[in-house]
Amino acid sequence: MSEVALRLKDELLRLPPQERIEVARAVWDSLDDKTVEELEEAEWIAELNRRADDLAAGRAIAEPADQVMAELRAELLGENER
Repeated sequence: MSEVALRLKDELLRLPPQERIEVARAVWDSLDDKTVEELEEAEWIAELNRRADDLAAGRAIAEPADQVMAELRAELLGENER
């Protein structure tokens, strides 16, 4: 985040909640749909990269999707039977 953005953020956080909401809405409304989609896509890419790094570093393990789905089905069916 740039120095200007950090200063603005600090100032904005000092505003009363209602004013912060108004500013947040104005900033959000200033973004077009394409910009929002690009930001969301960038966030997903960052999350996928984080998960890939965790797998490579051994901080996470991969399980086959069919195994995970079978476990979820069994769990859901077991919960519905109670």
